[in-house]
Amino acid sequence: MSNSVTAKTSYEFVYCTKPQLKNIKVFGALGYANIPDEKRRKLDAKAFKCRFIGYEDGVSRT
Repeated sequence: MSNSVTAKTSYEFVYCTKPQLKNIKVFGALGYANIPDEKRRKLDAKAFKCRFIGYEDGVSRT
């Protein structure tokens, strides 16, 4: 294999076919939200598990 850059994903390289993307979800993805230091005690969790539902109107996505 050469060191040149290829336009294939790792899945395509291994299976020699493009992956099925029909089950990919953008919204409803599992994520973690930070709990600020001032709102938790020393042994409390630093984040909590949540789901991404969408962006609020007028919020920049960059």
